Amino acid sequence: MGEVNGTSTGIVFLSGGSALQSLARFLAARGHEASHVISVFDTGGSAGRLRDVCTGIAIGDIRKRLTAIGDHEAPTSRPLVDLFASRLPSDEPVHSVRRRVEEAAQGEGELLDGLYNGSSHEIAEAFARVLAAVPDSFDWCDGSIGNLILSGRYLHEGGWAAALRWAHHRLAACGTVFPVSTSGADLGARLANGRRVVGQAAITSQSQPIEAPIEEIFLQKTDEEGETVCVDPHPAVLDELRAARAVVYSWGSFYTSVLPSLLVEDVGETIRDCDVPKVLLLNPVRDSETQGKKPADLVREIKRYAGAANGNGHARAPITHTVALRLPNGESFYRASDRAEIEAQGVEVIEVDSPGLPGEAELHRVAGELLALAG
Repeated sequence: MGEVNGTSTGIVFLSGGSALQSLARFLAARGHEASHVISVFDTGGSAGRLRDVCTGIAIGDIRKRLTAIGDHEAPTSRPLVDLFASRLPSDEPVHSVRRRVEEAAQGEGELLDGLYNGSSHEIAEAFARVLAAVPDSFDWCDGSIGNLILSGRYLHEGGWAAALRWAHHRLAACGTVFPVSTSGADLGARLANGRRVVGQAAITSQSQPIEAPIEEIFLQKTDEEGETVCVDPHPAVLDELRAARAVVYSWGSFYTSVLPSLLVEDVGETIRDCDVPKVLLLNPVRDSETQGKKPADLVREIKRYAGAANGNGHARAPITHTVALRLPNGESFYRASDRAEIEAQGVEVIEVDSPGLPGEAELHRVAGELLALAG
């Protein structure tokens, strides 16, 4: 999809949002090119607002990953990487914030300062496209500028493939980023107490956290209650998985950022049929989504959502390894007692000691383990 700016690792991440940013940037900064498959069913923030009015999918995590693997040093790409990572003001009236976007759409204003190689004109055009597409009531405050630019390029190009090719090129990305699907849907969860919660933002809400463990996740049509829907994959995703030398279920919100890719048609089957290492990066600490769960339960969930063996009996396991960070003083999600239960499922455990959330040394160790598995 993008230009090759490094050496291919053959690693495909089924990727979380912010949690994998540090590892993605660590690999890209050292010239290790990986592929990142991103769930696009989020409903919160500025990405959710844009999804509802012009993009059809949530692109916030795509934008975050592009900024992580973009070239932060080259004078031609650094200003755009910084712009992608910035936001519109949150403390000004909406009309004032909109005026900033209107100035940029006319090729003026501070948003376009410092841009190179014709990207200023292309970004002005992107802002103009978004302005034409959103309603007058659209809330611009605290909006992600990168989300606006990607949305505008999508509207200009008429599709996500071309829009993302543009972004990979302009950001000089070391690696590739794909939406798992370009079909819109809402993520829902059924809790152990029987309650259904619809919308990623509701499932992950910190102000009103879910009150019981998640029993099941599903996709349904946006803004419609009812039966689950089948969602087609982005064609490039299946090609990337078939060519992979390792598949990684990344750090991140397990039920809302990582596992949803397995709800998309053919993704789980394609992963099963790949004869390569398939690795779960266990989150360092427990979060609200995994309440009532142990690491071994997450291994079972991957097997469950990747589907049962084909009728011919030749389907391979969808997970072969876990990488578990061990934090001191019993703070980590993974405990030494979890190892036997994971290994009993035929999954190898790789333990990495960490003094806290992973820093440079731990990223180096985890990256080394993944690169070794990918051969």
